[in-house]
Amino acid sequence: MFLVSTLTFVSTFTGEAIADDTQPFVDSCTLNTAKSVQPVFQNPPFAYADTIYTSPTSEEVKEYRTVTFDAVEDKFYLQGDGSPSADNGYDGYLYKTTYYGQSTNPPQQKTIVRDDSGGNLPGKLKVVDYDPDSPPNNMVGTFTPPTIVVSPSESNKIFSRPNSINLDLTNDLPVNVELAGNLPQTKENLESVSQYTNIHYHGFNVPPSLGIDDVLVDVPSNVTPKPVKFSQTPSPTPITIPVQDSLVKKAKLYTEGVTTDDNYKLIPVPPLGETTPDSSDGSASNLPGGYYPGSEAKPTKYGGPISEYTMDVKIPYVHQSGLFWYHSHAHSLSDNQVRGGLSGGIIIKGSDQYYEILSPNPTKGIHAYQNAPIIPPEPERFSVPQRVMTFKDFNNVLGSKNNKQNCFTLNGQVNPSISIEPGEVQFWRIANIGADTYMNIALEEADMNNPALARPNNKPNFYILARDGNFVEKVVPTNSVLLPPASRVEVLVVGGKTAQGNNTYNLVSDLTTGLTQGQKWVSSPQSSYLLATVNVENSDPVCYESPGNNKLNLNDWNGTSLCSGGSEGLYDYIEAQVPTTPTGGDGDPDVDKILPDPEELFNGYYPSGRIPICANRKQDFVNDSCLTPSTLYSDPLTKKRYFYFSQDNKKFFLKGFEKAQEASNTDPEIQELYDGNRIDKISQIGDLEEWHLVNVTGAAHVFHIHQLDFVGTEVTLNQNPCDSGSLDTCTYNNYKVGIYKGEGEDPEYNGCRQDGDNFICPLLPQGYRDVINLPPHSTTTVRIPFVNPFITGTFVYHCHILAHEDRGMMNNLSAENTKGYQEQEVIPLLIQRSRGQR
Repeated sequence: MFLVSTLTFVSTFTGEAIADDTQPFVDSCTLNTAKSVQPVFQNPPFAYADTIYTSPTSEEVKEYRTVTFDAVEDKFYLQGDGSPSADNGYDGYLYKTTYYGQSTNPPQQKTIVRDDSGGNLPGKLKVVDYDPDSPPNNMVGTFTPPTIVVSPSESNKIFSRPNSINLDLTNDLPVNVELAGNLPQTKENLESVSQYTNIHYHGFNVPPSLGIDDVLVDVPSNVTPKPVKFSQTPSPTPITIPVQDSLVKKAKLYTEGVTTDDNYKLIPVPPLGETTPDSSDGSASNLPGGYYPGSEAKPTKYGGPISEYTMDVKIPYVHQSGLFWYHSHAHSLSDNQVRGGLSGGIIIKGSDQYYEILSPNPTKGIHAYQNAPIIPPEPERFSVPQRVMTFKDFNNVLGSKNNKQNCFTLNGQVNPSISIEPGEVQFWRIANIGADTYMNIALEEADMNNPALARPNNKPNFYILARDGNFVEKVVPTNSVLLPPASRVEVLVVGGKTAQGNNTYNLVSDLTTGLTQGQKWVSSPQSSYLLATVNVENSDPVCYESPGNNKLNLNDWNGTSLCSGGSEGLYDYIEAQVPTTPTGGDGDPDVDKILPDPEELFNGYYPSGRIPICANRKQDFVNDSCLTPSTLYSDPLTKKRYFYFSQDNKKFFLKGFEKAQEASNTDPEIQELYDGNRIDKISQIGDLEEWHLVNVTGAAHVFHIHQLDFVGTEVTLNQNPCDSGSLDTCTYNNYKVGIYKGEGEDPEYNGCRQDGDNFICPLLPQGYRDVINLPPHSTTTVRIPFVNPFITGTFVYHCHILAHEDRGMMNNLSAENTKGYQEQEVIPLLIQRSRGQR
């Protein structure tokens, strides 16, 4: 029986208090102490990847702007760290990088070095010009590597010009340290003597192919251990051997025995002694990097040294714009590698094509006519300043057990100060690019003993424009956003005094006070974190005009007029925005350039009140707008529609079925560990599938599928999100709870339907997602359009709590294009339908 929480909360949509039994806010960050010196917020460095052509209309390439990543173990420091370890820094898995700055005339390579000038702290870094013929000797890996900035490819009647992320990855990671906890004894986990890595472009709708976004590829490290020579009878028990002249360590033996010269093959334990490489090509006795002792150096499938991997990720011209990210996806190692630092942001340019309020063109976007703020040109010019915020759950994973830390860092800073002026609109692009930890972001009053929502100018904290790199169909005002690991949100924020009249308030992750609904949908216990301090500076307000020089009114927290003279308020104007793209028709804007409008995946879009069901294999969603039932297929892998997330001690399972199962968390029939050599699910290009994601555990999980996006249509919970307040403002995870009745029709707000101990809650359309939270003991229903021909191939879906994925909670999916769909067919069909021409 599911227990219903006795706590009451604040509506994340309206922000109205519905109970007063909140708890004090306790900052769990161990780095934010009285000794901390608060840094000023800084955007991450930006790496510009667009291909440079000889002229604005030429197809002739002038230069590719290649990004290079060298994955290493290195020392890093955190700005604002007030812990005893601050001056000593931390060991991490980091990228040493070279990249190009924004300038294209001429293009200039950059890198990041340690700034040792003027007696600065050892953690100070600076960006310098990079000369490949004379590279600086103080290049460093960074905990916040550059955010890659790239445009979609261009395609029109005159020319076609691809844009790519050209990235060269080198693996110089050390021999793998043992992961915390017990790993399932799978083949991948046992191959731990060399720490392989790779890169996943999270949220990209691109082919899952070698050299693009193949996360099943492994790039071995240059650093592999050499066996230690000694003579002793083979034994399966640990023995004492000399590892270095002055050190004695224990090591486990492989059971294969010994080589002809009595060199045992060892699973190494630090310190490692000698490692490869010994040469650049070599032989079995004189190995290059990346080869195991006793193996022979052979040509690689990557076209270069075994420890180097070249990627050319072409961005389709119909790809969505927004905030994405990259990270290591080395199965069984991804948790440690991402916790150590191997993740960063990506921005695909063009967000102002979706929400024109962002356009720097005054005939489309808003512009300030009074006290105009400075608008930096990076990473792309908008009508308002933007702040790119990449958060990581930092815990000093490579440090000693006596120096474990706990904090969320923001672009490598601890609690930076963010400045904003009264009335100023800023575009915050927020990403949880850590490994395992949930965030629930909110703006709250600075008094932590009496927590309260900040609500600048007595309005909602945030106005959501996009989630997971997908723009919403209508601006979502909210006071908080639950961000599971891997999720992103892009919001407009307006500066002003709080609802209590204060100029200083906090950006927090709040999962403990009871102020918001977010903490109801994650596992307990959770922690809260102070992320940044927001300071409202200056007394003169920023005032805006909409296109046509229409002044936008704004009142202060107590109703005092700050900006006047217009017929519309700034907040009303923001909330009334709808997206539009080059493929959108009049009155029916699109939020994606290839995927169908999200409403088309909901029953209420259709006159009958239910989406048609495909009657045969000749029908599919591309041509007939129908839902593909499992009964059309005889292959059991294609029939799967129910996916069970379960766990047993340190093992985590994910297994699919055609029909719902009567099973508990411990039932072996739903337990299946990941196998890299097994296909778990087959789907056909052209189909629309409905998946039921069943979490039978008492812990939350995070569903993510590669190459694809989906819509959430329904959730079954063991708590009722609509147990107080009016039904037309009831929300779950920032979705409104209601039944969609079609375009131009009012939804039905009947709340959730009780079914025994559970509550079945229909969700209104909002937009596409690539990550969604699965609360404890819940079922989340999503619909996935397999209509994009780019994605043909094998890829994965999994829990994006990487500690769970590493321990087995992942499946392989093969997307097959048996009908031979091409982009030239699919894209025009979907565009015509979105314009009502079918």
